[in-house]
Amino acid sequence: MFFVGLGIFQIPKPLKSSQLSHLSMKVVVLCGGEGVRLKPLTDDIPKPLVQIRGKPLLEHVVSHFKKNGYTDFVFAIGYKGDKIMEYFRDRKDIKTAFVDSGNASIIQRIADAAKTISGMFMVVYGDTIADVDIRQLLKFHGSHDGQVTVTTYPMQSPFGLVFADASGKITEFKEKPVLDYWMNIGFMAVEKKALTYFEKEDTLMSFFDRLIRKGMLYEYKHKGKHITVNTEKEKADAEKQLDDFYTD
Repeated sequence: MFFVGLGIFQIPKPLKSSQLSHLSMKVVVLCGGEGVRLKPLTDDIPKPLVQIRGKPLLEHVVSHFKKNGYTDFVFAIGYKGDKIMEYFRDRKDIKTAFVDSGNASIIQRIADAAKTISGMFMVVYGDTIADVDIRQLLKFHGSHDGQVTVTTYPMQSPFGLVFADASGKITEFKEKPVLDYWMNIGFMAVEKKALTYFEKEDTLMSFFDRLIRKGMLYEYKHKGKHITVNTEKEKADAEKQLDDFYTD
């Protein structure tokens, strides 16, 4: 703090890059996995190109960001990544770059993609569709002093749960209830500085653990809609869920 004449001049805290220019932000799309649980659908194409309602999962993801004004994408490819490059080859509506990390971990893919980026960027899964409010997510990210904000979503039990008293008498049965736990669904706002804490042997979880110890990891709770496709049953469910999801 400096005293100037009879007044007081306080040097403001430097703005995070997320507070400076949102629409120039790059979006890193993780699309390098094999999608083993979706075989044989993924025998010839990567999982993000599996179609829902006649469009690849990846197209639904890109569409959501386009609607919010973001058109600069870095695709972190791996398994059959040439198919993704071919899919976007003639696109004029978005900017595309591709980083192939081979059979690498998620955090290594993020670190490799970040080498092409300066400042803050978003990270999303190429197989997860959600109507996350990007503006509110970034507003929240800019409000705290952390380096990474992860979007979370309430977890639903895949099973019916039984509740009983000490005698074994059942007091309640809940069919696949929403639990009081939140899961990571991607849509991460990442300051590039966060990757100075990345170590080569890291998994995403060990990297997150390090950020947690340093008080640098925050969550943004998403309570809207969320679709993930890991199995053929989830794919069939997703076809139905898109009825009341966002529209083109």
